[in-house]
Amino acid sequence: MAKRPETVDVGPLESLGERSMRIVDVDGLRIGVVRIGDEAFAVHDRCPHQGAPICRGAITSRIGFEDGHVVTHPGEHVLACPWHHWEFDLRSGRSLFDERYRVRTFRTKIVGGRVRVLLRDG
Repeated sequence: MAKRPETVDVGPLESLGERSMRIVDVDGLRIGVVRIGDEAFAVHDRCPHQGAPICRGAITSRIGFEDGHVVTHPGEHVLACPWHHWEFDLRSGRSLFDERYRVRTFRTKIVGGRVRVLLRDG
C-alpha cells in the first residue's frame, strides 16, 4: 500500500472562496479546507459526535455572552455540524459544547500564495 503524502497542495489561496469549504480527498481521507481572510484552515470531514459530514456545516465567528450582552469574537472561527449543530473551533478542533470531543484539524501553510495541508507533524 502506498504511503500517504506528508503534504497536499490545495491550490492558490485566492481560489478558495471566503468561508466556503473545499473538500479534498487524500487516499480516502476527506479534508475540508477553508479560507478566512489570509488564513487557511483544514479539518477532517467527520464530526466526532456522530460521524456527520461536518464540512457541510456553517462557518461563523464564535458568539458569547458578556455582562448580559451578546458579543462576537471575530478572530475565533467556528464550524457548526449540520446534523446537531455542535460547534468546533477551527484552530484547535475543540468542541464548544463538550471538551471531550474534537474534530481532527490539520496545520496549513501558505507557500508562494498556495495552500498546503500538512498531513503529518514534523
